Amino acid sequence: MASRRISPQSLEELRHRVDLPGLISRHVALTPSGKEFRGRCPFHEERTPSFFVVPEKGFFFCHGCRARGDAVDFLRRMLGLSFGEAVRELARQVGLPVSESEASAADSSQRLRDVTRLALEHFQTLLWSSEGASTRAYLQARGVTEETARAFGLGWAPEA
Repeated sequence: MASRRISPQSLEELRHRVDLPGLISRHVALTPSGKEFRGRCPFHEERTPSFFVVPEKGFFFCHGCRARGDAVDFLRRMLGLSFGEAVRELARQVGLPVSESEASAADSSQRLRDVTRLALEHFQTLLWSSEGASTRAYLQARGVTEETARAFGLGWAPEA
């Protein structure tokens, strides 16, 4: 049987149903801060809370370590789950049916995104290393500022 991808509508419904502050507060002591919640980041050591939960927009963000994402991302990182496992767990918590084939397909799709993200980070690191100096000079000569290059996520792949 061919596996189906989890539909964007199903993911959106899941994200909408999850009480993000409730989910995160099982792992992090959160205090209200206006429309947001604030706490110490569970992903790195810190003394001053730099971890924010923005329920209105459905995401968390840490100003210290730059961890960010939605409920699925939080569970993946906090509990070491795959994308499909996190989707299944959240769906179970909110009573939303998600088939095994949808969750398995979601895992495959997420693995591809993870590999792509790692490649992007690798090539960005190369651009900003000493090896990427000539490429940065080329970009600067073409009028591309460092701010623009970073904003667009430019990287550099040396010749193989």
